[in-house]
Amino acid sequence: MTSEQARLLKISDQVRWLGDEGASGVVTEVNRFGVEINWSDGLTTRPFFNDTRKIELTDQDNNRLS
Repeated sequence: MTSEQARLLKISDQVRWLGDEGASGVVTEVNRFGVEINWSDGLTTRPFFNDTRKIELTDQDNNRLS
């Protein structure tokens, strides 16, 4: 997703890592710099908005929305 799309993310939005259908996560925080994502493998990342190009928004069935 683009940085503009990432700025529209909200807490509890579901996302996944491009190219890895199993790497899903939930947005847990949004601030003026970026987002925090808790991933299904237990890791947490805090990408800046301009570092979200490999992340896409999904629905509850892990289907792409963005």
